[in-house]
Amino acid sequence: MQYWRSQPFWPGETAFLIGGGPSLKGMDLTGLTGRRTIAVNNAFRLIPRPDVVFYADTRWWSWNGKDIPTDFGGRIISTCSAGARYLDPRVCRMGRCYRFAEPDGNPLSTDPSLLSGPDSGYMAINLAFQFGASRIVLLGYDMEFTAGESHWHADYPVETPETNYLNLFAPKYPKLIEALHKAGVEVLRCTPSRLDYIPEITLEEALALPDRQRSRL
Repeated sequence: MQYWRSQPFWPGETAFLIGGGPSLKGMDLTGLTGRRTIAVNNAFRLIPRPDVVFYADTRWWSWNGKDIPTDFGGRIISTCSAGARYLDPRVCRMGRCYRFAEPDGNPLSTDPSLLSGPDSGYMAINLAFQFGASRIVLLGYDMEFTAGESHWHADYPVETPETNYLNLFAPKYPKLIEALHKAGVEVLRCTPSRLDYIPEITLEEALALPDRQRSRL
């Protein structure tokens, strides 16, 4: 497998990452049109023409890949695993596949062919960092259920237990946010989240923020 190597496509820019949390239900995301966006998993259904559609679970493509327009002009990026047979030729022939690793040793990968992370949302943050973003704004990174719901959309064919978020995913984020902070990257969120140590602002406020340069501590 020839792994793709990322480049700093978005130096000094703000990246908006759209996840799957139920907090996105009914939220107006039209303001994201034309902004730097990474749609994590099903979030490509919420915004027109995201820059990137990212997924880590290779089963996801077999469930949803057919709904991505064939003329989609953005990047379709995934990580590769034993389930790589699910990868669409549009992904593989463009080389946009990553190796991935659990973040225990390195919470933030600077290797352009490797993403750290236990889940798609985490890896998408690492991807935005590698793209050179100096500010990362999270939407739908709830890391918990709301009224028994796991996502803003119907659950996947294989249901997601809440314990995955509470015990496996969320506990990994503090070290990631700390590493981003040390690298001079600002992280904000625009929706409620178990990650309540990340400052929250409205989407309108986030859209109005000027670009910034990374400033290492």
